[in-house]
Amino acid sequence: MFHCMDEAIGGYPGRRLDGPTDRFTTDDTDAVLYHCVRLLLDRLSNEGWERAGWEVLHRCSGGSLSSLCDYDPDVLDLTAADQRIIYQILAFSRKRADYDLGIDKRSVAREKFLAAESTCRLTNRRFRHWQSGGFTFPRLVERVLHTAQRKIADVLGPDVPSIEELRPRFGPGATTRVPKKNACLVTKLASRPTCSTSLTGSIELLTDSLASVNLSQEGLIDVNVDHSALAFVPKTAKTDRSIATEPSLSGMFQLAIGDLLAEKLRRVGIDIRDQSRNQRAAYYGSLSGRSATIDLSSASDTVSTKLVEHLLPSDWFDLLSRFRSGTMVDKDGDEVLYLEKISTMGNGFTFPLETLLFWALSGSTQQCVDPRSQVPVLAYGDDIIVSSYAAPFVIEVLRELGFTANAQKSFWTGTFRESCGCDYVSGSDVRPYFVTDALSFMDVIRLRNQFWAAGDSTLSSYLQRFLPTDTPWGPRDLGDGHLWQEVDPFTAHVALYKARRGRGFAGQSFLSWTRRPRQLKKDVLSRFASITQRKVPRWDPRLGEWEGTERKKVIEFKSSILARRVATYTAYQSERPLGEYLMMSDRLRGGHVYKDRRLPNPDSLAVGIDPFTVPDVDSELDALHLTRIYILNT
Repeated sequence: MFHCMDEAIGGYPGRRLDGPTDRFTTDDTDAVLYHCVRLLLDRLSNEGWERAGWEVLHRCSGGSLSSLCDYDPDVLDLTAADQRIIYQILAFSRKRADYDLGIDKRSVAREKFLAAESTCRLTNRRFRHWQSGGFTFPRLVERVLHTAQRKIADVLGPDVPSIEELRPRFGPGATTRVPKKNACLVTKLASRPTCSTSLTGSIELLTDSLASVNLSQEGLIDVNVDHSALAFVPKTAKTDRSIATEPSLSGMFQLAIGDLLAEKLRRVGIDIRDQSRNQRAAYYGSLSGRSATIDLSSASDTVSTKLVEHLLPSDWFDLLSRFRSGTMVDKDGDEVLYLEKISTMGNGFTFPLETLLFWALSGSTQQCVDPRSQVPVLAYGDDIIVSSYAAPFVIEVLRELGFTANAQKSFWTGTFRESCGCDYVSGSDVRPYFVTDALSFMDVIRLRNQFWAAGDSTLSSYLQRFLPTDTPWGPRDLGDGHLWQEVDPFTAHVALYKARRGRGFAGQSFLSWTRRPRQLKKDVLSRFASITQRKVPRWDPRLGEWEGTERKKVIEFKSSILARRVATYTAYQSERPLGEYLMMSDRLRGGHVYKDRRLPNPDSLAVGIDPFTVPDVDSELDALHLTRIYILNT
């Protein structure tokens, strides 16, 4: 075994981070992580050194870890301990967005997106020829398509929902008219509604569905027609990820359709709100070898329109076609793309739809080739669980339909299984912690906590030396804004006694760094609303109803169009009109739970906080503030 502990540490930054607004440079980050690599390499077995250790040491001998970005050793037959070490070392660099490898990551992502479009075009052409009798799928594929068609019809049921039955809602992301930094409920409602070209013919139906709001229709459905917009976000050191921003009105209904599909999937045991079932299946598969985990490359970008048209009932396909965006414009150019795929990442029904398709296709394949298998077929997006025997057949069927299995992330032999963010070797968790950028204050805390939770006192103590001495401590698994520690029973008992004696309740508190949303500029606020003193109804929680009035600072929307849009959105979300109290945001909160927690909160006026806030995407570090968190036992 090669020992590196006797080598002088050296090379790492000789300073601590000053506080939450401080971060290391790329070189300093590499210096910190390089020492972690040396500590980890010392724990490898002789076989681990022969298979990967020497190569890792050679590649990062200069102190930079960037050369590990394209290193992918075959270590699946090593012990779980060795695999855990190797994967953690590679995770220090593989997804680093701060590396400049001389690669135009946006161009790589754009080419990948266009290649997926070409694949969808070929699949669509293949289905047209098949339907006209000019092409024949392999016999197994034809059986699977027929069986999957029936499975999907059983899940969706005999009737397609009407527009009035859908419950549209806003998501947290950007739209074609509202950038991510301003993406909150108020700014989306205040902007002019937009829709895709395919939805323009349904505007009259949408108007009829809004009639129950009992408001003037003037300006309510005054829409612009937009293409969806191709955008890119960081993914790895070698490529970005392509996403799409959707028109606001189309996006609301896409989310409504996605919610409905998710609800129907839950009736057959597929819950896309919870990854734990897939994760447990990966765990048991690594122990028994009976189940396989399959992952696809660019799965959501290769779901062709003709495949969906064939598998879904015609009325459901018409519904999806009406609310999809069939055209897209690249933000870096004016070229309009006519999409061959059914939907993009950014469309609210993409994920539940692909989950439904892959569950049906994989289940039908297993039913045909391994009918006696007791392994449940699961799908979470493109993370698929099937029996190990059926896995090669599933991959072949999916290949015929335009999908490509990710060879590096699909496993049906050996003891390794991976699904939904969990990696197991013979039941041992070997999932690493990924570093995605130059280390910030919060990144060092999170990385330290991960090693501490894994029982690695050497690495956790090493990383802790780069944090300020006054960094707060707190209980484990209650956020990463503090250093985790075990709670001392005696100290906790004293804290409980003091709290009970002095304040009338039992509990304890600790300090933690938390994120604070960035505030909208005042001129943005003034365009939407004004703050005034008014008499408003008082909510009586004991009676559960409005009782009397009270004088209170309220937010009064200036724009009648904005008020009508708030009314429409609220009526959809609460399934009842809100009547006379639509003008005040505190009344909008009363009796209704909003999923968007950034709804303006008049209570914040008392402490002088601007109530209109948006997520802080420009400066994460500036948004941190020290918060006292209470744990109460009443």
